[in-house]
Amino acid sequence: MKETPKETTIRLLRELDGKPLTSDVLAKEPGCLVKMASSQIRRIPQWTGGVVYRSKFGGLMYGFASESALIAFGVDVLEAGAMAIERAGMNAVRDSFVAAAERGERCGFDMLELHCAHGYLLASFLSPLTNIRADEYGGSVENRLRYPLEVFTAVRAAWPKDLPMSVRISAHDWVEGGITPDDAVQIARAFKAAGADMIDCSSGQVSKQEKPVYGRMFQTPFSDRVRNEAGIATIAVGAISEADHVNSILAAGRADLCAVARPHLANPAWTLTEAARIGFKDIEWPRAYVSGKAQLEAGFARERAQQTASKGD
Repeated sequence: MKETPKETTIRLLRELDGKPLTSDVLAKEPGCLVKMASSQIRRIPQWTGGVVYRSKFGGLMYGFASESALIAFGVDVLEAGAMAIERAGMNAVRDSFVAAAERGERCGFDMLELHCAHGYLLASFLSPLTNIRADEYGGSVENRLRYPLEVFTAVRAAWPKDLPMSVRISAHDWVEGGITPDDAVQIARAFKAAGADMIDCSSGQVSKQEKPVYGRMFQTPFSDRVRNEAGIATIAVGAISEADHVNSILAAGRADLCAVARPHLANPAWTLTEAARIGFKDIEWPRAYVSGKAQLEAGFARERAQQTASKGD
């Protein structure tokens, strides 16, 4: 019987226990992302129409910075039996992040990103909307940074020194009283001091009350501020849909990298298409598709020539 994707993942993780993975597919992956929502809950896939959390252990849910994290996601705290994560759980989660990083290194990944955005566990510590703890991990931004920095420091120590490590943050909660771009600069400085090489500047997805202002390259200003005020390399993300967008962002010094996700969902060959669109030919195509390369490049070349001619008229 053919194994399911989940069974394949479990098998590969077991094979990784104490020895390198030799799979060509995994060994060629450029980077991996480690994140955690909660140790005893699962999230319904986004494409099913909503964010719904369900417990696997009799309704008990924990793994949030505080009970308020569930409120932000529209989940009834009393009904869910929510609990703030305590020190023993924090230790276990930290060690799990470290173990994930070690597996990523054995897989041959070249870069690691720690997810501290979008309402995941570490993000729920950072945002004042989801962190109402009364201990040393709540209150000021310095306190709210304490545990995410603890996890980052442990993971950074486990990750090879010669390989880069980035941190993804929500640079704006889009809700009054939440994280602001000013806070994002302070958070970025803290991760830089702890050894981060780069900050991935996203936003939102922390509260259902958010009111983001969408538009072309709408999150790039956050990357701009973090890069030029915190003095650390950044990744710009969000509504970046053309090669010209990427080139303009990089040329203006607003980011060091651009991450393009949704355009690749719509067109898996987005990178190849955009390279042909701007006339860049020195890019390798998969051998199975290389016969279409010249035709695509020629078509875009004609379009550029027509546009140049029309401007001359």
